[in-house]
Amino acid sequence: MPMLRTLHRCPVYEVPFLWDSTFIEQRIQAIEQAGLRFGYESRSARGETGPRGLRFAVFEPNISVVKCCVIPMLIGEAAFR
Repeated sequence: MPMLRTLHRCPVYEVPFLWDSTFIEQRIQAIEQAGLRFGYESRSARGETGPRGLRFAVFEPNISVVKCCVIPMLIGEAAFR
């Protein structure tokens, strides 16, 4: 909190992570009730063809939301460029 407060010069409030298991399970149920499927599905499983896009994954302990967000965005931007 002190780092974000200093960087952005605004009040900082602590909130639960959006990927908390309770939140994810509730969204999965809502998505399935709408007739959709939650989770990764490969292009071949969907019947799509053509060139594949880039994919990347970052395996980091979930200690800092800023770190877990910024690093994957920078990796994705570098791969895209």
